[in-house]
Amino acid sequence: MCQKNCEIGYERDKDTCRKWPAGQYGKIENGKATCEQCGADLISPEGSTEKELCYCTNGFIKHSSKLRCEKCIEDMQGLDCEQPIKNRSLVPTKKGFYLLTYDDRMTTYAAKNTTLPVVIPCPFKQACDGVDEDTGLTKCLSEK
Repeated sequence: MCQKNCEIGYERDKDTCRKWPAGQYGKIENGKATCEQCGADLISPEGSTEKELCYCTNGFIKHSSKLRCEKCIEDMQGLDCEQPIKNRSLVPTKKGFYLLTYDDRMTTYAAKNTTLPVVIPCPFKQACDGVDEDTGLTKCLSEK
């Protein structure tokens, strides 16, 4: 339970404040910090302060416009269902595939144009090396 005198993301534990448990996030409502559960098949790091920090557990993908997860379809071509998807813009793909994008930063999935990411086979399979975890862009291999 959220307590007075602790920063958002923390709760009172006797005389100290400790981070909220994983799977919860905090928000300010009417000037008070409240804890919320992320929801089914969702997890968040300890001390999360916004619902956007909730991400799907392995084998699930976050619905693009709702705070819920959908089962990752193993036979969905190119999608790496074994990796946790922490951010809608950073959907892991298998080698040889890339994520359809509008510009350098936004995928159709993050833009909420589809409920699931659009993964395309790479015309030169050996050139696509999955998704960069920092940018969400496809890592391309070049000839040396």
